[in-house]
Amino acid sequence: MPRSREAISTIKGYYFQFDYYVLRLLYLQNDDASVCIEGVEDVDVTSFTGTEAVQCKYYEGTSCSPSVVGEALRPMLRHFAEYKMANFNYVLFGHYKSRQNSIPDEITVDYAKEKFLTFTEKGRRIKLHEDLNLTDSDIKKFLNRLQLQLDANSYEDQIEEIISQLQLVLGCTEYDARYFYYNNAVAFVKEVAVKKTKSARTVNRLQFMISIGTKKNLFDKWYIEYIGFEKYYRAVRKQFFSPVNISPLNRFFLIENDDSTTDADMVHLIMEIGRK
Repeated sequence: MPRSREAISTIKGYYFQFDYYVLRLLYLQNDDASVCIEGVEDVDVTSFTGTEAVQCKYYEGTSCSPSVVGEALRPMLRHFAEYKMANFNYVLFGHYKSRQNSIPDEITVDYAKEKFLTFTEKGRRIKLHEDLNLTDSDIKKFLNRLQLQLDANSYEDQIEEIISQLQLVLGCTEYDARYFYYNNAVAFVKEVAVKKTKSARTVNRLQFMISIGTKKNLFDKWYIEYIGFEKYYRAVRKQFFSPVNISPLNRFFLIENDDSTTDADMVHLIMEIGRK
């Protein structure tokens, strides 16, 4: 795979994780429940029942196979081995090129040991369960705490799910959800993800809703570049410039000016808006 495609896939994987973080916050039923990004796993969801540690994988160019799944599961098993008595559940949330029924719906201890926990690294055959001194009973307990969600939505479909959930939670239009509140959510996650401590990267539903619940007129620069200027312009035209003639008296525009915009530019813009 060319380096540019590798970079794009990596970036897409990060944004897939960020969007999943947003989605889990939106689905929380309790304002005191919290979600942490980059905790035990990529996304940790904590409530009064315990913590769900979720590993997010976005492999649109890779088929789902036991070796690929096993690589994602092994860090979870290491955590389980260290904190057996803690109230943790584990989830592998993944989107793959194809699953092709390569992973059985019910994972047995013997299957896990053979397909997931035994692998070769630097020419050495490793049986991770033996290195961690785990018994079959321990592995069974881990499997009981594990969920494999290997048919996750695509990157694009997950965004659409967020838009729908924003409309439901905020009672807003599809346009506002897509071009205001989702933008706010993206900016919020970017800010939280770089915090140094786990506690600073942990947010409850109430904090999240307060942070994104304002209809800002300033867009995150990355967001407009991400959706594309042409797509953004078309959406603005559809929202604010109806094909049906409406009196100019029924329209109100707030235009932000900066030091680089001349009076002539502003007059031209106002005349164009009036003309259209």
